[in-house]
Amino acid sequence: MKLFLSIFFSVSVLCSFGQSKWVKKSEKLYLKGNYEKCISKTKKYMLKERRSADLQYFIVQSNLALSKQQQGTRRISYLRKTISSWEKLERYNKDHKDYSLLEKELLESLNSELLAMDIGSRKGDYFHNKLAEVFGDTSQRYRDIHQIKIVAKEVEVVIPLDTRFKDLSEERMEIIKAAKNAVGVTYKYGGSDSTGFDCSGFTQYVYQSAGIELPHNANMQSKMGDTIDIREAQPGDLIFFGSNNRAFHAGLIYANKNGEIELVHCASRGVTYQKSDDENTKYWLKRVLRVQQIVPNAKADEEK
Repeated sequence: MKLFLSIFFSVSVLCSFGQSKWVKKSEKLYLKGNYEKCISKTKKYMLKERRSADLQYFIVQSNLALSKQQQGTRRISYLRKTISSWEKLERYNKDHKDYSLLEKELLESLNSELLAMDIGSRKGDYFHNKLAEVFGDTSQRYRDIHQIKIVAKEVEVVIPLDTRFKDLSEERMEIIKAAKNAVGVTYKYGGSDSTGFDCSGFTQYVYQSAGIELPHNANMQSKMGDTIDIREAQPGDLIFFGSNNRAFHAGLIYANKNGEIELVHCASRGVTYQKSDDENTKYWLKRVLRVQQIVPNAKADEEK
């Protein structure tokens, strides 16, 4: 029953898209469970419909199905192929069709596989990187690999909570206070409470303090609210870092003093407050993808 529902929901995504004869052929092979044949035939069909997201969808689905049928190195091999084919699907998806059910299924398989891997292993490094780069989830291993070295010794920072915030909306004030109080909490992959956070778990947590629900996924969070220029950022806005329109890290704007950005975010050192002249701040600001405004930026906005 579970398998039937998975196939039904996955294939139903395409029903409203208007299928070509090539897509229908791929769908037929997939539904019959001829996954290897579906992949090989669909690749040929794509010579006729180049960069077709509808066709690429069945390549991803077939690779994922094959990965679930295998064990050991063959399972790993098909999971790699699934991720690679998913990256192509995202590039081809110019019409922004909703493949969230497939993404969720793939993430479940990837996270399940990671539980059985040693973080320091070569395969573990590969999949932890893919988890961050492709799906916008963070992992401690990824942060350890890509975080710049800390220069000089750690210095305790007194975080200001001053008159700069007097005109903030009530929601933003709650977010800023929650962020301030979370500084020092350790990094924990998948964490979303005061026992440990990852990057999107931290932003989810501080927004919950203001009664706003966010998904526990940096890339999904990066698509919420309105995109604004970083120069217009206000305390409490979310800032995302990544490339190719994919967010792999999330943080919070703590303050913006004439374009000098102060951050609070959770990376491998845990939740940290960073001044505008901090070397880590400069590092991350070079990698900004977008800034999202989800709540009103001032009391005046709430009164309108």
